[in-house]
Amino acid sequence: MTSENSATKGFSNLALKSNGTYELGVNIEGWTDRAKATKEEYRRQCEANEVFFVKEAPRFNLSDYIENIEDTCTFNITGLNAAVIVNLLRCVIEEYRTDENSGPFLFKFAEDKKFRLELLPTAGQPGNGLIRVVGKLKYYNYPEMNDVLHKAGVTNKGLGDMLLKLNIQGIRSALFNDISPINELHFMLLFEIARKLVQGPNGKPVSTNPAVDNVPTGLVISRMIELLRQNEVDFANVLSFEGQYNSFIEVNPVLKKKKIVLLNGCYHDHVVMAAHSSSEKVKTFLDEAKQNYVIKTLEGYLHELTEFFGSM
Repeated sequence: MTSENSATKGFSNLALKSNGTYELGVNIEGWTDRAKATKEEYRRQCEANEVFFVKEAPRFNLSDYIENIEDTCTFNITGLNAAVIVNLLRCVIEEYRTDENSGPFLFKFAEDKKFRLELLPTAGQPGNGLIRVVGKLKYYNYPEMNDVLHKAGVTNKGLGDMLLKLNIQGIRSALFNDISPINELHFMLLFEIARKLVQGPNGKPVSTNPAVDNVPTGLVISRMIELLRQNEVDFANVLSFEGQYNSFIEVNPVLKKKKIVLLNGCYHDHVVMAAHSSSEKVKTFLDEAKQNYVIKTLEGYLHELTEFFGSM
């Protein structure tokens, strides 16, 4: 018996889509070749990220979000969900990235609370910029934010739950005259998505190194959030310099992709397998051979983005 026959001998009740690929449910596929599956998963995730945050995103009229008509650099984002904020950030970047005299831009989410964005575009990364809290001088990077969260006593589950809540319910703050580090990290992550989406009037990337920006950042963040919520990873693994899943600070496209694929694998082994354990089809498929791997269709990844970021 060949390895292919051995890996599929128990699949008589599954619908074969193509050689080695089975339909396991709505927007769910099973692949008998894990290496091919992880490559296809990454490709679909990149496509879904662009469709959700660019192709299907409405072009905003920035004046609709301006706090005061006399101050065109301050935008009110109070209560907006994450999908809308990412789109607003993308529109601001694309509108002003070539204007050296523009900004800095302020994003207000409470009566006395704002984030400050300074655009610093380069040829290779036209969406570059710096984020900090208004009233503070410090610009944090992800490893530094990791240290801040640890010192504040933030737990993995607490961070994941709060990031999801902020994504769906909008940025608000109950703290008087202060901003939680989780609020700050949340806005950094939304900007991380937006800065990778910069396109020219022709709808094509303007970066001289498009591979750096062609990453599924939204799905990286959604999976990071879910793994934190289930306490399957420590946030140091996704934020620190040594973090094996920290693709945010990786500038090498090959290494960045490798870390994202590793995160996908962690998500598959801890979230996908548990979530679908009640599905007889998925359980049968995964129990048959260790190399079997479950991925979503394009629609499945789009649904995941809506679930974690809201709709526009």
